Amino acid sequence: MCGIYGERSLEEAPVDRGRVAALTRLLAHRGPDEEGFFFGPGVALGHRRLRVIDLAAGRQPIANEDGTRAIIHDGRVYNFGELRASLAARGHVFTTRTDAEVILHLYEEAGEEAPCHLNGAFAFAIWDGPARRLFFARDRLGEKPLYLRRLGSALHLASEIAPLRALAPAEIDPAALDDFLTYGYVPCNRTIWRGIEQLPPGAWGSFDARGLTTGRYWDLPRETRPCDEAAWLEELRALLDDAVGIRLAGEVPVGAFLSGGIDSSTVVGFMRRRGPVRAFSIGFPAGAGDETDDARRVAGFFGCEHRVAALESPKEDDIVQAVAALGEPFADHSMLPSLLVARMAAREVKVALSGDGADELFGGYQWLTITLRQFARPALARRAAVAAGGALERLCAPSPRGVSLPARVCRYARDARAGLLGAFLRRRSIFAPELKRLAYGDAFLAEIEAGEGPSLHRLARASRGTPGELLDLDLRHYLPGDILVKTDRTGMYHGLEVRAPFLDHRVVEHVAALAPELRCGRGPKHMLKAAVRDLLPAAVLAKRKQGFGLPLGRCLGGGFWDFAREAVLANPMLAEGYLDRRKIEALFAAQRSGREDWGNQLWALLVLSLWRRRVAGGRAEPACQPLAGQALGWQPPPRPCTMDTL
Repeated sequence: MCGIYGERSLEEAPVDRGRVAALTRLLAHRGPDEEGFFFGPGVALGHRRLRVIDLAAGRQPIANEDGTRAIIHDGRVYNFGELRASLAARGHVFTTRTDAEVILHLYEEAGEEAPCHLNGAFAFAIWDGPARRLFFARDRLGEKPLYLRRLGSALHLASEIAPLRALAPAEIDPAALDDFLTYGYVPCNRTIWRGIEQLPPGAWGSFDARGLTTGRYWDLPRETRPCDEAAWLEELRALLDDAVGIRLAGEVPVGAFLSGGIDSSTVVGFMRRRGPVRAFSIGFPAGAGDETDDARRVAGFFGCEHRVAALESPKEDDIVQAVAALGEPFADHSMLPSLLVARMAAREVKVALSGDGADELFGGYQWLTITLRQFARPALARRAAVAAGGALERLCAPSPRGVSLPARVCRYARDARAGLLGAFLRRRSIFAPELKRLAYGDAFLAEIEAGEGPSLHRLARASRGTPGELLDLDLRHYLPGDILVKTDRTGMYHGLEVRAPFLDHRVVEHVAALAPELRCGRGPKHMLKAAVRDLLPAAVLAKRKQGFGLPLGRCLGGGFWDFAREAVLANPMLAEGYLDRRKIEALFAAQRSGREDWGNQLWALLVLSLWRRRVAGGRAEPACQPLAGQALGWQPPPRPCTMDTL
């Protein structure tokens, strides 16, 4: 896949080409093979390429026949072959075998509806010279990122935040910071920086003399439909088989991430039907959620060429690298093993398939199972717990995972009061509302409490509170805000393209239209297991889900505990009043004593501190100045691809 940068100024003044090149080079890790540019009055497109298809002639930007339109594209369109044939029959002339050129000609035929015809993971921008507009779009589920920033009369867009921050100073958004500390990531649509936003998944945008216009071209099915279960399972299996098959296309080696669980094993199973498979796994210390024995058994069952690396304990340099790769504060501690397995795979392949999306589609997460179980109990039992919890809350200090009976009753009562969707979000939260006062500075806490609350919690207050909403919330928000951000950034940091067959929109639509009681009511991933029962070993089907994250209880001890404490207490946000030093020292003391497990909270604070000091520049308004020509040490690459409008 690739890195893209584009800008469009309504003033149509000459573009500083050196500045555009320097900004584009901030994305060089996403496309280490080539770079290219397109320039016109008030418009510039920059591209960094990872060569996967049409290795010799596929350099971007790509223009149409008369040079009046041009495209930059990040990602992969899997049905581009059939689209190309249809467009050629209508008279379009192609000079490459790339999917990017297909999108450009499709736009000439379909305009804003062009993304509707694409099956893939993509973010692209098209300069439409005759209309004097910049058109851009993002794939349906949010596999590929696209960030936007308005500055004066200009719109800038990029695959990652770094080029947009380099344009001008930016301030941290306190509401987004609270979102991060609540969920461990900044939900899609916004970012940690004021004025820098994300184009939502399944959306398009246009910037011209009328300003910025956005719209949606896709959404999850709104209604469920009855089905014949046997026929539905047969169709699911066929869709998954095809989704894997079309993701094996390319002119470079393809591998797979293999954990040994049902999701990645399903992908490997369908891959193996088409030929040999190279699989890559990461292990943890014994007794800390290690699944490498399971992965080895699956690899042996399918006859895979298997690579395994062990993550004994996190090293400071690895954590700093992971934080830098993510760009924004990001507390999903599976980011580190994800970065390391991507590093291992990138030494041998340029593309890897993953099992991402299956948990969100089929209700595979523990927080969903526990929440549904709690609200399946009689209402009388919940009301009794609320009453008992109300009395106990005056005696119990808030705790993330306290093991005492009073602490458990208090947490159950808070969940019950929050309702189904609110309880679901509480279980997913790092700093639940009652825990924020144990870390936030008083002024920051007052500002947050006076506002509307974390973004997803606002959705919970406006919801009907149905099981289907829980499933859709993971697909709409957790998947693009956490899982796909981690997958994209850690893969592209090492120049590795990661493809997710479960996120083929045909698969998603097929599953999302199923009634919630079928998707998850019979147990996690019941329908997926039924569909692949004769493909996988019985042990995989019977295996309980395990997370793919660091064993934080072990990490936050000994020397690592000392490093984490020192790093967190050095965060400039303590002096600025966002966080309270005395409160945080108390959390570290409680963790070290073994009385309570604050591992998730302390990890989030560690990531935030490293991000602030190593990525954000250590100040609320980083000392970023607009770039001029050689500001980043840019030098013209060998044989640069540069085009100008006619």
